[in-house]
Amino acid sequence: VTVKLFRGYKNIGQNEDEINDINLLQKVATNKNGLYSLDIYQNGQYTLIFMKDDYFIEKYEFMVDTSDMIVKNIGMIQLFNSGKIVVKMDWENNPPDLDLICRFEAKENNFCYTFFGNNKCVQTNYPIDNRKGGFNGEEIIEVEALGEYNYFFYVRKYFDISNNKAKDEKKINDFENEYNNISLYYKQNDELIQKSKVKLSIYANGIKIPAFILNIPNEENFNEKYNYWGGFCFDGKKGLNGINIINKFFEMEPPRNICNG
Repeated sequence: VTVKLFRGYKNIGQNEDEINDINLLQKVATNKNGLYSLDIYQNGQYTLIFMKDDYFIEKYEFMVDTSDMIVKNIGMIQLFNSGKIVVKMDWENNPPDLDLICRFEAKENNFCYTFFGNNKCVQTNYPIDNRKGGFNGEEIIEVEALGEYNYFFYVRKYFDISNNKAKDEKKINDFENEYNNISLYYKQNDELIQKSKVKLSIYANGIKIPAFILNIPNEENFNEKYNYWGGFCFDGKKGLNGINIINKFFEMEPPRNICNG
């Protein structure tokens, strides 16, 4: 994977040849384990761009205002030729785990749910679950064939009923073995969903960057204990023109008629 570091937040086009090298600071390639390192000596705004043949381009914007090491893992999605879409959820801060859910009304008053606990329903597919959380947090759902459904994609805070036994957390005391253990990451505390910096991205055929990205809103009241973030509705009949942004927090499961408004 080719990794490019730019100063400032960088806009990119829909294809690789539209990415110029203005404000390029460093360019490196990942090693055989998929790891890379970059040196940043000044505080400020930066952009990372990840490129690999036959994969979608990924972009990560971030602010540096500390001398601490910054860890960022990126999951890349392979290009596809079919009419399906892929929705990816990823986040960089606490809580340790979040769940991506796709809900739609398959028949009248008969709702279909696709998530890690039900990995396939009416041509929607949940292929992986990376449960490491925090810096490694990522989940995806594929819609294999857009039907005449109105899909609702939303995020749920993971409910741990295992008395902390389900969380595979390991605290980093030093970085001597960082290249020998790619699963190392900071111990994550249980935090509010609105602090997670979670985002949802849509990938579609013909566009090499995510066709749509929705970031969780900045919530000023961090005392509210929300359990859900309602992302967006996606009208399968309209394709990418059928995105209806919700972008709201909920304490309980979002209402079933949320896409009807």
